[in-house]
Amino acid sequence: MSANSFFDECYRRAREARRSAEIASMPAQKTHFLQLEQQWLVAAAMRMLFAQPDKGHDGAAEVGPPLKSLKPSATPD
Repeated sequence: MSANSFFDECYRRAREARRSAEIASMPAQKTHFLQLEQQWLVAAAMRMLFAQPDKGHDGAAEVGPPLKSLKPSATPD
């Protein structure tokens, strides 16, 4: 799946969740749909954060390897 279609799908699902929250009558339902919206937006942001340019020519990006650690190393490289 290309990065663009992944973003489009995440944002589409986030919009659907927001619309569902707007029409939900119970507070627990509203909360549930707003949490889903947030999760889809975070998924899109994480993909963007960790995406690396693809070797292909279509401009798509692929997900890079996970970070080993967020802590700075004890010895500089």
